Amino acid sequence: MPHHAGRVLGLLLVLLARSASAQLSVQVGPDNATHPDPKIRLANATGNTVQFTVTNNGTIDAQFTKSCTGIGNVTITTCPLIGLIAAQDFKVVTMTFSVGAAGSGSVQLTVTSTNPTGASAVGKWDETIVSPFAGVNPTGTVVQAAPNQTNRKQVFTVTNFARGAGTHSVAVSCGDTGATGCLLSRTTLVLDSAGVAAASDTTTVTYATGAAGQDGNIAVTSSFAGTNLTPAVLSINIPNAAVTPKGQALGTTTGQTGVITPFQVENTGTLAVIYALSLPTCSPATNCRFQSNGLTTLSLLSSRVRRTRRPSMSCSTPRRRALVLSHCGPPFRG
Repeated sequence: MPHHAGRVLGLLLVLLARSASAQLSVQVGPDNATHPDPKIRLANATGNTVQFTVTNNGTIDAQFTKSCTGIGNVTITTCPLIGLIAAQDFKVVTMTFSVGAAGSGSVQLTVTSTNPTGASAVGKWDETIVSPFAGVNPTGTVVQAAPNQTNRKQVFTVTNFARGAGTHSVAVSCGDTGATGCLLSRTTLVLDSAGVAAASDTTTVTYATGAAGQDGNIAVTSSFAGTNLTPAVLSINIPNAAVTPKGQALGTTTGQTGVITPFQVENTGTLAVIYALSLPTCSPATNCRFQSNGLTTLSLLSSRVRRTRRPSMSCSTPRRRALVLSHCGPPFRG
C-alpha cells in the first residue's frame, strides 16, 4: 500500500472513532441537582426504595455499569444492574437503602458506559429523615366496669404523626387483678401518613375484669423499628359497696304496717359511683318499697372521703329483707 494511502486510511479510522464517541450519550433522571424525595423516611427504617431512569440518548447501543452511593444518614443495601441499553431507549432501575437517625441524606447513582466508553451521568434523590412519633388513645382515663366480666373489649387508636410510612408493632399488658388476660385483635398496623397528614388505625383489646373492688390497668404500646413509643395506659375501676345491716334478723310484731328500717350504703371503692337499688326479696313481709319519693339510685363518692347514704325501706309484717345494689353487672347484696 502506498504511503499516502495508509495515511488516508488512518485518518478515516480516527474520524470514525470520533463520530462514534459523539453519538454516545447517557442521562439519569432525576439528575444530580437538588431533588427532594416526596416520601419522608422514618428514622432507622430499612427497605426504603427510590427509582432512577437511565436513558441512552445516543445513536448506538451501549453497555453501562453503575456506582451507588449513600450520603449522610443513608446506607445503600441494593445497587441495581443496568447492562445493555439500546439507542434512544431507557431503563428504570430501583435502589434499596436504609436510613439512620433523624436528619438528612442522599441516594446517588452514577452511570458509566463500558462498551463503547466515553459517556457518564449522575442522578440523586435527597432524603428527609424524621423520628417516628405515634400516639395511642385513649390514655390517662378511667373506665368503670362490672366485676367478673369476660370478653370485655376496649378499642385503642394508634396514630402516626410523623410524615412518612411505617409498620408499627403493637403490644399490650395487663396490670393488677382488676384486668387480666389482655389480648390484641391486631399486633401490626401499617400507618402511612403520605407526607401530609397523620394516619390512624385501630386495634381492640379483649380482657376480663376481677372481683368487686379490684382495680387494674391496660397498657398499649406502639413500637417502630424496635423503638417503643409513648404507651397508652387505661385504668380499670371495678366498684364495690358495703350495705348494713347485712344478714340480720329484725324482730317485729306480726301484722304491723308502715315499718321503717334504715340501711347504710357505703362506697368502698376508689371512685364515685352511681348505684342502682332494688328489692328482690320481700317475704314473708309484703309491700316492700323504698321511701324518699321512690328512691332507686344512690350517687356516692369514694370511700376515701367516707361518703355514705341511708335509704329506708318500709314494708308490712317484716321479718327479714334485703336491699340489693348493682352497678352494671352482678349485684352487691345487703
